[in-house]
Amino acid sequence: IITAYKDLDTALPLVDSLIKQRYQQYHIYLVADRCFSNPDLPKHERLTILFPEKPLDSKIKSIYLAKRSWIRSHEAVLILDADNLLQQLALEK
Repeated sequence: IITAYKDLDTALPLVDSLIKQRYQQYHIYLVADRCFSNPDLPKHERLTILFPEKPLDSKIKSIYLAKRSWIRSHEAVLILDADNLLQQLALEK
């Protein structure tokens, strides 16, 4: 789960670093709270971008929205801020 607040561009390097992971059994939920859509956002089968209808103004509310939007069950959850980055092997078991 990535929580972005007001600045979606900050999350782009993180999304890119996640898509490049060697481990493939994950899904990215990007909650874009008070963010505007960005044409540079990647389209990927493991990426769901959530634009809340009403501002959430809360990281915990963003996390709950992501959990309610899961496309399948998950064994583990990693919560990241938009300005984080992951090394290519970060998700390896």
